[in-house]
This record gives sequence, C-alpha cells and structure tokens, in this order.
Amino acid sequence: MNKLKNKYEEERNLLIPFAEKYANEKEGKFPKSGQSKEAWSIVWNLAFLGEMNKLAKKQITKEDK
Repeated sequence: MNKLKNKYEEERNLLIPFAEKYANEKEGKFPKSGQSKEAWSIVWNLAFLGEMNKLAKKQITKEDK
C-alpha cells in the first residue's frame, strides 16, 4: 500500500506546476485591484483544482491505452 501511495503522490506532484501555471494565468498570482484576498484565493483554488482533475484524467486515459 505504501508503494502505491508513494507512486500516486509522485505522479500527482508532477502535475502541480502545470496546474499552478494555469491558475496563475487564469486568475493571476495576486488579487486584482479591488478584489479581496479571500475571493481571489477561492477562484484561484477552483482553477487550480479543476486543472489538476483535468490533467489527472488525461494521464489516466493515456495509461489505459
């Protein structure tokens, strides 16, 4: 089980820079003028997590082929 968990974590961690780049491009690295940090962090996290899910699904599909 530990080997499986470690493999999952390693593969997930490889996706983080791509999802982070996407979220930064979509929502910015910092709140926009007049936007609260809390509101910005919510939309940034939604963009990041959505992209992580999309990338993970693509990776799973590639591995199934």
